[in-house]
Amino acid sequence: MKKLLLLLFILPATLTALADQVDRTAELLKTGNFTELGKLFAGSVDVTLMDDENMLSGTKALASVESFFKKNPIKTVKVLHRIDSNPKIKFGVILVGCSTGNYRVSVSFKQSGAQFLLDEFRVETEKA
Repeated sequence: MKKLLLLLFILPATLTALADQVDRTAELLKTGNFTELGKLFAGSVDVTLMDDENMLSGTKALASVESFFKKNPIKTVKVLHRIDSNPKIKFGVILVGCSTGNYRVSVSFKQSGAQFLLDEFRVETEKA
């Protein structure tokens, strides 16, 4: 009985954590916490920063994203759209207002075992 109760408490928290990857990414961008953001990255990440597209290791992808946002300090962050209808993929669009302009950040997460890892990070100029 105790195991069943424990499972009932843990399961909703786990499902909520999986569903909130886009919100978590937005919050980490807003706070500038790139160390924690890097923990969401897969082993290799397709990174597009404006017109520069590369497949990078998780570490290099994080360095590239962090460098971009150090040059373009973040002022505002808002989740615009999310798709989580596929149980193995999560996708979201985050609007990021920077001191240098407004950007549209698209993130895609793919299920890897029991967790979702960020495998695509795309930054482009916001389309009005």
